[in-house]
Amino acid sequence: MILFKEATIKHLDEIRQIGINTYQHHYSHIWSNAGLTSYLSKQFLTSKLINELKSECIKYYFIRNEVENIGFAKVFFYRSLTEEMEIGGLKIDKIYLSPEHVGHGVGSKFIHFIKEKAMSLRLPYIWLEVLKINEKGIRFYKNLGFQPQGTVPFTTDVLETELLLMINWLKTN
Repeated sequence: MILFKEATIKHLDEIRQIGINTYQHHYSHIWSNAGLTSYLSKQFLTSKLINELKSECIKYYFIRNEVENIGFAKVFFYRSLTEEMEIGGLKIDKIYLSPEHVGHGVGSKFIHFIKEKAMSLRLPYIWLEVLKINEKGIRFYKNLGFQPQGTVPFTTDVLETELLLMINWLKTN
């Protein structure tokens, strides 16, 4: 059984630990050691996490099995995909899963969970960014109804690539 539970400020250390461990496992190949350390220290800075966890428009959700938290997701509510879009949607900013739980349907369950949240708020779409070089991730999101919507540059200290913007229009009637 997979459950999703909203995180609070008291979970800050666990979010940081899961975030750093999972990001290092999945993305260390696109950074130098120094670049990765710098990026993670900025992403999981205590003051940044506190501000995000206090925000009404940003939510962190733990992804749990029967025993423990196996990952988390970070979402932005009412965030537009482009400046031209007058109505905001829900942006899935991060889905971080421990390596042993990837490929077992957990990500799909989270997408369905967050799609229901967005629809209950009558948001017209959910969207996300995925590395353009992540073909497996792109296929995964396409299978869940996301469609490419454009690209934006993405650079690390050792890689220049793009993020593919993907959108999933929701039926909110």
